[in-house]
Amino acid sequence: MGVVHKKLNVYSPDRYIYFMSDAPHLLKTFWNNLFSSRAHGGQRLLKINGSYITWDQIKQFWEKDVSGQLYMTKLTYDHINLTPQSKMKVKLAAQVVSESLATLLQKFGDDTVQETAKLLLFFDKFFDGLNVRCHQEAKQKRKPFLEPYTSVNDTRFEWMEKVFLKYFIDWYNEAQATPQLTATEKKKMFISLQTFKGLIMAVRSVIEAAKYLLQHVVDRKAYVYTNKFCQDPIEELFGRHRAIGRRADNMNLHMFGYK
Repeated sequence: MGVVHKKLNVYSPDRYIYFMSDAPHLLKTFWNNLFSSRAHGGQRLLKINGSYITWDQIKQFWEKDVSGQLYMTKLTYDHINLTPQSKMKVKLAAQVVSESLATLLQKFGDDTVQETAKLLLFFDKFFDGLNVRCHQEAKQKRKPFLEPYTSVNDTRFEWMEKVFLKYFIDWYNEAQATPQLTATEKKKMFISLQTFKGLIMAVRSVIEAAKYLLQHVVDRKAYVYTNKFCQDPIEELFGRHRAIGRRADNMNLHMFGYK
């Protein structure tokens, strides 16, 4: 899979410019791929290692949980019955693609949902690894993948490359190698290529960029917050500019924020 995740910085030839897919965006696109995977009428029918991964499995588990008044999950109607607007909410996506739901599926679900649970758990760890934002959160939530990166030998780097990314590469190869299926049917067995390429780009860029920062910072207490590798600050900046200009098509310097 040819994915370009970096280019040489022509203004500083000893460094690279890394291209990174936004972690919250990847979470939402993966969530939407999962939502579209259905046994009947879905745009996809995800399948790996002989097991189907469908939204129906999550919905049926939630319905069973609610009807039995056990309320083991924190999911609500809005988590299960998505609208075009709710599909864009990172908070909802993070609560579905979560360690807590994966653990419940592993413990109380049957054999047909174990691969789904494994996938949710993998993606939860991946998202945590790209969403490190402080020193305290890992201990507060008891999630080691939220620890700041302090060493180039951090085991999470190897996990992302050799476990998480390998899982999706093997999945892609399995779908492509499935005999007696059309190209369209093979495509339905796997997540969208845009999401897949985004995952490859994110993993490789974050690993290399984080290692570079840790290697070239003089301070021995150096650490990396991967949450900083996101497009939110840029979106906020241009959001403020748009608010200043409102509906103007030809903004001048003053309207753009310069005085």
